[in-house]
Amino acid sequence: MIIRGRIIMVEGRYYLLSGYHYYEITPVKAEPFDIVEIEGEFEKNLISVQKVSILVKGREPRGGENWKKAVYDLQLKRNFLQTYLWTAQARSFFWERQFLEVHTPLLSRFAAMEPAIDSLETSLLGETFYLHTSPEYLMKKMLVSGIMDNIFQIAPVFRKEISTPRHNAEFLMLEWYRSFSDYEALMDDLSALVRHLAGSDSLSYQGHRIDLSGYDVITVEEAFKKYASVTFDELGIEENRPGWQDLYFAILTHDIEPHLGWERPVVLCEYPAPLAALARLKPENPKVAKRFEFYLCGVELANCFEELNSAEEQKNRMEKEKKMRQKEGKCVYEIDEGFIEALEAGMPPSSGGALGLQRLYMLLLDETELDRTLMFPLKDV
Repeated sequence: MIIRGRIIMVEGRYYLLSGYHYYEITPVKAEPFDIVEIEGEFEKNLISVQKVSILVKGREPRGGENWKKAVYDLQLKRNFLQTYLWTAQARSFFWERQFLEVHTPLLSRFAAMEPAIDSLETSLLGETFYLHTSPEYLMKKMLVSGIMDNIFQIAPVFRKEISTPRHNAEFLMLEWYRSFSDYEALMDDLSALVRHLAGSDSLSYQGHRIDLSGYDVITVEEAFKKYASVTFDELGIEENRPGWQDLYFAILTHDIEPHLGWERPVVLCEYPAPLAALARLKPENPKVAKRFEFYLCGVELANCFEELNSAEEQKNRMEKEKKMRQKEGKCVYEIDEGFIEALEAGMPPSSGGALGLQRLYMLLLDETELDRTLMFPLKDV
């Protein structure tokens, strides 16, 4: 037999690392981490080497970067391989449902307006551009163009935020839109996609068994009452009581999110109207938006909503967000008038969602840190 790979020594024994397997071999005239071609025969789980040819001289990678660890850490290498396979499977999931895959530029002259999101800024030939935090504006222009009713995109996006175990400043986002559909259709999309990638109706994560055959739906206010014994009135949302948003997010983060999605995935819906951003308000109850987030194992994976397609209302919201950014001392961005113009031209009633793929991959791999899904996390580039 002829086999190629990299020489590894463990506790004085020689191994050939070939692909995703370690083969013990008889001693050879090669140094650890050399890439070799070996001729030999298997004898009792050992390759008896008859001839060795050094193809490339190597040495042990020094440092803790993930790509270096993957040279010899087979589990980490398998993680990375699986994430690339899952990305391909996510594409096929939408192709099979007659979605058109689209691509939009990563650079934009306009940044996201939400006060909670900050954009990375760059310049090109003296002009300011932003690395997009989402392809949302451009994909909605596509809906206006009528290129297809259902579209999706898998693209890197960028957020000017500190990296944490569950966040990297650059991450892979799946964004998809359904024209003439309500947001319940997106709930079904997400549930089916998670099952498709898991390859099963259940998921084992950190010792918990999660049923993926369906999902539970709970409104935000119901969750606040259930897990924190607090109502929207007590938070002072409608009267816009000073500091209510800080309290809201503190309760959501510490008292509610950790409980969500440990038995079945959870859809947390009907967000307070001030947090609607680009979502349509619920006609029968305009105090809340037709927006939901999708949770699994205490992790928020996706943000989805029925799209606001009123140009006037959208511009009013963006003007308010602009003032809020100024009040909070944040960089103040200009409104994308081209996006407002697109809404004026008429965007079909639509629903859209954005899913952070690496967070989902982290759960599917039974890992607790996003870095275990990223060959090149920000700290390594």
